[in-house]
Amino acid sequence: MGRLSRVAVVESDAADERTQTVLNALAAIRCSMEILRDTADISSDERIMFAEMALAEEARVESLFLAMMADRETES
Repeated sequence: MGRLSRVAVVESDAADERTQTVLNALAAIRCSMEILRDTADISSDERIMFAEMALAEEARVESLFLAMMADRETES
């Protein structure tokens, strides 16, 4: 495999990893929000825990998005 082919594979792997990270974070956010919506008798502590989990995952998506945008700017 030539050098350019190896670079393309590495870039593809990085993109696949980023995509999977975003999908995992979105699934975690959805799960937390569904629990908050669907569980009427959830305790205050549990409500805070699920809200914090959703916020942490949102921050993860935001950070990844900003990194991806920075990568695009350096490629231009």
